[in-house]
Amino acid sequence: MKQPNPILKILWCAIAANTGILFFVLNQQAKQPDTSTAPQNMPLQIFYAISIVIFIAAFALPKFLRKAATNPNPQHEFVLNIISWAFLDAIAVLGFISAHGAHSVSTYYPFWGLSFLGFILTFPRSKII
Repeated sequence: MKQPNPILKILWCAIAANTGILFFVLNQQAKQPDTSTAPQNMPLQIFYAISIVIFIAAFALPKFLRKAATNPNPQHEFVLNIISWAFLDAIAVLGFISAHGAHSVSTYYPFWGLSFLGFILTFPRSKII
């Protein structure tokens, strides 16, 4: 079996940890009194829809690019993994934006769950040659 590049695992951990960092920041914000005068009703359905589209794109785009590649190589796989993880991180960022705007940590949970599921499904594994 061919082992995946250890740099991929390190990058996966770093990008996946970002979702936890966003969660920590939201928890710290929740402990602070709300002094903003901005409207707090965010269009969550739009954020949910965008997140689902991004989740699908995180798997569909790399798969499409894999099929379209005429000469795949390890660098090509490396880039495709980064593309997937960037999309999945974008879901967490959307959740952060919506939770921050709504001043509610619980708004972040569905976004974090979807992002975390994607990160689990895209963990770099060894592949049979």
